[in-house]
Amino acid sequence: MNGLLNSAASSFALLALALPALAQGEARLLHVPDGQLYSAIVKVHTNVDLEEGARVFLRFLNVGDELPPTSVAECEERGYPRPKEIVSAVEWTPPGKAAPQSGTLLLFNLSKNPKYPRHGWRPGQRLVPVLYWESLQNSGKLEKSIGREFYLANRWGAVLWAAVVIVVVLAILWALAGVTRHKRNPMALFSYVRTNNGQWSLPLMQMALWTIAVGAGVLTLGLAQLRVPEIPETLLVLIGFSAVTGLAGHWQVKRDLYWHRLTNPEEEGEQEDDAQSGNLSDLVCVRTADGHLAPSLAKAQMIFWTVLTVGLFVWKSVMHGILWEVPQQLVLLMGISQASFLGREQVEMGRKEKEIAEKEKAIKDKEKAAQGNNAHGA
Repeated sequence: MNGLLNSAASSFALLALALPALAQGEARLLHVPDGQLYSAIVKVHTNVDLEEGARVFLRFLNVGDELPPTSVAECEERGYPRPKEIVSAVEWTPPGKAAPQSGTLLLFNLSKNPKYPRHGWRPGQRLVPVLYWESLQNSGKLEKSIGREFYLANRWGAVLWAAVVIVVVLAILWALAGVTRHKRNPMALFSYVRTNNGQWSLPLMQMALWTIAVGAGVLTLGLAQLRVPEIPETLLVLIGFSAVTGLAGHWQVKRDLYWHRLTNPEEEGEQEDDAQSGNLSDLVCVRTADGHLAPSLAKAQMIFWTVLTVGLFVWKSVMHGILWEVPQQLVLLMGISQASFLGREQVEMGRKEKEIAEKEKAIKDKEKAAQGNNAHGA
């Protein structure tokens, strides 16, 4: 009921403010773009020519229950936000119009103004802006312009809700992974980044990090701006690199597992238990010819560049309010890093296949020699 009353009151106030301008035949336009962050500088466009130093105030119609101000002194007494900068002769395109027009750009810092409505845990709020300024013809008298409702975003509220959604999704994935194992395992969630041989996979871990980071970024900005954010091309390239690396790594593991089973058929029944045998050291170590684990520079540098790039992406996206466009040079470094990792893995696989081929040849030579001895004995 309170919501309906507030909406009705806002509608009557909008009409009351708009009627004087319509009666005078004026076409005063006011536009505040959607999705701006309250903690950043908020841009306000108007077709009214205002000069630097003009006494201008911004009020939100549907915040509080105050009556409209009647003078400049009353605006100052109420503490309505004043612009930090007034830029004249700026071209902008009003919503629904095709041609741009000249007007004034006003820059407001709302985060430090006590009149600004605090979002708290909400990702944003719908507001109706009203711009007041001192009349040039009559000092002390107010003129006004009202704009369409816009959405002002709360960065940390959106981050909070996005984090809640991500945690819920991960909890569902954990539950599903636990069901497939027919038991509740606290580490079941990490089975998504393990390969068939039970080891932790660096390509799968990288893919998981990028999936969570980009998904959280899209969800955060979607909640804050009420629209799907634009995804930069370089980010698509990085995700493509991650997918290709994961696919190539999966093929290498499958091939390695095939050769292992071919040469060790007695371990076929033990593979089911290997799914829980991996550990974090698999992400930075490789297994040597004698079966021991040794640190791998190829894996270490891939982890370094992945963590660095994902961390920068998350921080810059949250602080700037847009998905960060990763620089092309950094994308190239990531590509080189992943190529180095896959190349090293391919060389190691070739070494193993050569060893297996030599073993098979030795076994066949031994069998031939045994058959030859049997023939001579007969």
